[in-house]
Amino acid sequence: MRGNISVNSIKGSANQSYRGEYMAKLNKFSVINDDEELKDSVLSVTKGGLHFNKDTVKLLGNPNYVQILLNEDSSKTAIMVCDKTDEGAIKFNKSIVDGKHRGRKPKDPEASARKAAKKELHSVSIKSSGISNTFGRLFDLSKSTVEYSMLGEPVSDNGDMKAIVYNLKRADKKTVKPRGRVPKAKA
Repeated sequence: MRGNISVNSIKGSANQSYRGEYMAKLNKFSVINDDEELKDSVLSVTKGGLHFNKDTVKLLGNPNYVQILLNEDSSKTAIMVCDKTDEGAIKFNKSIVDGKHRGRKPKDPEASARKAAKKELHSVSIKSSGISNTFGRLFDLSKSTVEYSMLGEPVSDNGDMKAIVYNLKRADKKTVKPRGRVPKAKA
């Protein structure tokens, strides 16, 4: 009689043994948790438009619409949460159009809303000729490989994040790799 040993129990014990050795090698490591405190809001200005990092989206509460503000006298720009009907409102959350999620109509709207709430946030790019022209006057954006990045300063209203201000004078200029297809050199 063999007893109560199965193939799965043998595989399980071998796997636990391997995992124990593996984890022993990693005993001084710690898990990086993505839910840790937010870092910094970063605005990048390129020839193609404005790019806001994921922390900016989180700080603003993943709004559907924002306004881009500019104070040329103080050389500052800001991003501010707004409603769809406000002047200069720009769609910020690209997965939502008019309060509805893109794509097929979900069979269970409540389940769809819960799933969307758990969905990973991403950085956001705003591409607009008006915005590109405005920032093109303020920065040398003649080359597509130039990027200006700056840290933002959050502005809250009773603890509720409403805007982030960026000082254009503190922008760091850097050269980045060209994006998209690079034309071949003529021979």
